[in-house]
Amino acid sequence: EKIDHTIAYMLDQIRYDDTGAGYIYEADDDEIKLGGNGIAILALTEYMDLFQNDDFREVCEALGEGILKQQDPEDGSYWHTCMERIAPTSVLTSNNMIEVTVVVSSLQLT
Repeated sequence: EKIDHTIAYMLDQIRYDDTGAGYIYEADDDEIKLGGNGIAILALTEYMDLFQNDDFREVCEALGEGILKQQDPEDGSYWHTCMERIAPTSVLTSNNMIEVTVVVSSLQLT
């Protein structure tokens, strides 16, 4: 099915660090994508909900860890794909930060 092909492609874009944290990697730009992690988690959790399984739970957890590793624990800011600091106050105005908020919520519900 198309959905399985799409999921397989997305999974091929994930790179893991030595701790097991996962990151969506954009080869053309040679960057990891914070928002990509969020979208991947949302897509995988929706897939698991639709098909009533937990096949991608560990992948979602690894991607969530990747998001958390991009966050400064002291001030809540994130390192973005361009390696710019995003201030915690931008959480409600930046699309990527909204995705992160939804992702963390999704992980807690899954």
